[in-house]
This record gives sequence, C-alpha cells and structure tokens, in this order.
Amino acid sequence: MSGRSGGHGRLAPSLLLLFSASIVAAACASNRARGPLDNSFLTGKPCQAPCWYGLELGRSDSEQVMSTLRTLAFVDAASIISRPTGWYDSDDAMLVEYECVGQPGESCGAALVSEGTLVRITLPVQVPITFREAVNRLGQPDYVFAGPPAVSGGCVVELFFRARQAIVSSHQRGDEICERVYDGHGIDPELVLDSITYVTGNVMPPGEDSGPPFFPWRGFLESDASE
Repeated sequence: MSGRSGGHGRLAPSLLLLFSASIVAAACASNRARGPLDNSFLTGKPCQAPCWYGLELGRSDSEQVMSTLRTLAFVDAASIISRPTGWYDSDDAMLVEYECVGQPGESCGAALVSEGTLVRITLPVQVPITFREAVNRLGQPDYVFAGPPAVSGGCVVELFFRARQAIVSSHQRGDEICERVYDGHGIDPELVLDSITYVTGNVMPPGEDSGPPFFPWRGFLESDASE
C-alpha cells in the first residue's frame, strides 16, 4: 500500500490481541450461518450493544458466560470450550469459544474473561450489516483504523466507538479502501461488516492522535466534499 501499510506492524503486542480477535471472526464469517441466526445487533434485543444477550462487559462472570451460551438457539452447546489465554498483564484470563448450529468445525464467536470478569466479546456477523447500519445503531465513531490485517493480506477498516465499547470491522481483499482512508477520504457506507467486538473501554487502542494506521472519522464517502 504505497509503503504505508507497515503501520499495523508497529502496534504493541497487547493491541494485536485485540485486532487478531476481529480477524479470526472475519475469517469465520466467510461461511454464513446455516442454522438459527444472531441478529441481536440489528434488533437491539434482548439488550442494546455492548450488552449481548444479558452479558455485560465488566460485570458478567465466567459462569454467566457459559450458562448464557448454552441457552442461545444459534449456539451448538456441545461445542463450547474454554482455555487459558493471554490478556494484557492478566495472569488469569480464559477464552470461551463456541461453534454455531450448522457450522461444525468453525469457531463462531468468543468471550474473554479476565480476573473473573467479562472483558471482550467477539462476534462474526451472521446477517448482512453495513457500516451505515452500524453507525445508525452506535452513533458517530470516535476514530478509524485502516491497515493490513495481522495474519493475511488485503485491508481491514475498523470503526471505534468508545462510549459504546464497540469495534466494527470489515476485511477487504484489495488495498484500495485503505488507500482512500490514508488519502483523507471517507468510508464507503455500504461495506459489509465481518465482525463486531465489544471490549472494555480501558483497553481500547490509542485514537486518532497516534497517527497512521489510526485516523479521525471523516464521515462517509457521500458526504466527502472532495468526491
């Protein structure tokens, strides 16, 4: 990307923990669910983001995570597993992963519990959701990430919503979208999301003042005066 794509590589390892979660979810989203679907982001039911089926960041514990997952129609309850993982400076972090009904062998989401408390939920998008719909639901983003993913080629665009403790991500195969962001343009509102991540606000990556690959929110392309 014109020599500018190295920005992602300069991120601290702890930040890569956050970004890698959305990339894993994006990879899973390539095969859309063939069973019941999770459309809670669009409906706001049973609770508004970043609450997810009653699970709340900074409040819910591991027992609540496990019991909630077992009740969801789109989750294959037999597939739920938990394993130790890394999370910043925590020595007590656990990742709970699960498969969705109709998607055997593929991770369909993950919840991370640190020091006994839920700190991150990573969800592949099962129904089509655009950036425009995400902004309509969450409000104006605080800033934008644009750069290559940690584990594959192409371009990742992520919108960060601090107050809503949310990150929405779209992984594109080419570099053109990231190039446009670097050149000062807005975001295509019709790009379809691959993943949604809810994460405690105190571990949100640095914002636009950090410079590339972080950028201020410039709106959508249709409101870009240079278009």
